[in-house]
Amino acid sequence: MARKRKDKTADPEVLVVGLQGSGKTLLVRRLKAHLVGAASATGRSSSGSSSAAEATFSTDAVPTIGVDVDTVKGKKRSLTVREVGGAMKPLWPTYFDSCAAAVFCVDVSDESTMASAAVALVEAASHESLRGRPIIAALTKLDAPVVATRAEVWNLMPAGELPGVRWFGSSAYTGDGTREIAQAIWESIEGR
Repeated sequence: MARKRKDKTADPEVLVVGLQGSGKTLLVRRLKAHLVGAASATGRSSSGSSSAAEATFSTDAVPTIGVDVDTVKGKKRSLTVREVGGAMKPLWPTYFDSCAAAVFCVDVSDESTMASAAVALVEAASHESLRGRPIIAALTKLDAPVVATRAEVWNLMPAGELPGVRWFGSSAYTGDGTREIAQAIWESIEGR
């Protein structure tokens, strides 16, 4: 059963998906901290610090079973962030219609899942309900002791076949790259 697209006056929704263990939960926590600061500042992305939020940031994560939904409220803008667990992959398309943008997490520290992640990303990006919508590919866990090289990632990930997908490297554990993903989310939603 497909979910209906929200009306134009509703808060825009960002859908966060990825295979099990790809770093969605921690990334969502980091993004929420950055998105609150960005929404509060100008309704757009900002380079202001979210050090208070980062000081209390917990890296403990329990895998998402099902769906987690949070609303990020700023002074000028709100945003709904919907994280759908990797175990729910067959149901991801039911959430595509209601999102304004999608973030797809790929764990670059687990070579055994990268090919499956590439297939899932192509399936999602080419789904009729996501056509024309901003898609961000978050290459996660760059802080891990062993990660795929850039050449290995590009060998497996079909970047050239997905021209509308924006690619970002990140570590939700350290926070590296997460501010840039948050900025890309606001830019992509405001551009619609």
